[in-house]
Amino acid sequence: MRIRVQRFIATCLQRDPGQPSVCAMALELAAWQRARNPAYGAFCGQVDPRAMHEIPALPVALFRSLPLSCHPEQPPVHLFHTSGTTTGSPGVHRLVDTVTYDLASAGWFRAWLPDAPSRAISLLPSPASAPHSSLSHMVGLLYPRARWLAEATPMADAAAAWEILSQQREPVFVASTALSLASLLDGTGQCTLPPGSVLMTTGGFKGRSLEVEPEGLLREASRRLGPGVRLVGEYGMTELCSQLWSRPWTPGSAEPLCARGPFFAPPWLVPIVVDPGSGAPQPVGQRGQLRFVDLANDHSVLAIETMDLGSLDADGGLLLHGRLPGAAARGCSLSAEEALRHSRARR
Repeated sequence: MRIRVQRFIATCLQRDPGQPSVCAMALELAAWQRARNPAYGAFCGQVDPRAMHEIPALPVALFRSLPLSCHPEQPPVHLFHTSGTTTGSPGVHRLVDTVTYDLASAGWFRAWLPDAPSRAISLLPSPASAPHSSLSHMVGLLYPRARWLAEATPMADAAAAWEILSQQREPVFVASTALSLASLLDGTGQCTLPPGSVLMTTGGFKGRSLEVEPEGLLREASRRLGPGVRLVGEYGMTELCSQLWSRPWTPGSAEPLCARGPFFAPPWLVPIVVDPGSGAPQPVGQRGQLRFVDLANDHSVLAIETMDLGSLDADGGLLLHGRLPGAAARGCSLSAEEALRHSRARR
């Protein structure tokens, strides 16, 4: 089944019109996973889905307590951990390898940003120093020769980062979480990156202890990094093997700058917005709880339910609207937030 999923993803990237529908593949993969993933099979019970939204979606909180694997006889080689929640209990995504993850992640990135710079600077910990971070793995996959500026701490030193950024003479891809970017802008640096450079932000603005206005932060980043820098947002999570990306934005762009999207998924990743109470799919433009069906999750569970609120626009783009009321903060910005808060406290 894994080979079929990988072939399906490859044909999506090649835009092959003769491929099976994503719904048909999802229903087949769901049945296969129920038979081979004991925890997911028990969760599904006797449900017999006939449509995408009927596939039982596992709450992401259960990644903290259940051994979710379709290969229980094989020890997982890759353990991707969430950054936890305010409770401090991380979830774990168990993979026996990253073949499908790598195909999906690199394939959609290159299809979405075909003219992305060939060089990268990362304000994130490297895969070597953060082996359980799916975000670090993704950036390392996209840019094996990236220059990593945050090795021993969750965030790079702002002064050192500005110095390195100011030395760039060719377009560069800058990878950052939202709060790592806030830390960079806490410094006094400013430079003009070469035209064609890209700043990627991800992770959201968790807002537990820091008040950061998203669009204002991105506009300040654009001002201080130069008018030729495109801003692009990435939306993903440890429990997914695929990511969503926003359209690049530059000053003067016809589209407004919006930190919450829209984000666009590859053909094999389907966002579903549901009513939090009934689970019924919501129409375009209506806010609701986010679920995802990700065929690249071939090792674990393809359908997950998050505690995020979102809506879909007429073009299929996903807009984020924060967390469900009462949901704990989580995600890749949490460790960065702690470091930034302590840094500010020392001043």
